[in-house]
Amino acid sequence: MSLRLRRTDELLSDDAFCNLSTRLSKRILDLAERYGQTSEEGHIRINMRLRQQDLADMVGATRESVNKMLKTYKLKSLLSVQRGYITILDEGGLRLRAR
Repeated sequence: MSLRLRRTDELLSDDAFCNLSTRLSKRILDLAERYGQTSEEGHIRINMRLRQQDLADMVGATRESVNKMLKTYKLKSLLSVQRGYITILDEGGLRLRAR
């Protein structure tokens, strides 16, 4: 029960005080921790198909904003998205954005 309360408190705090990049990075890393599978190359694939709208709902943003942020992450080689599946290519870089 206390873990659930702590997690809810953290989500509310993130929504109030963090920018979209931080919130999205944290959410992707959280999903990777729960549903991720590490490849031989060290990349983490989230074994859960996610639409941009799903991510937007999770972080309290518009689908368009999440789309732009995902494009930025792709350009910086932090992650790739194929058919709704996210693969983290640079976990360290993504963690830096999650601070």
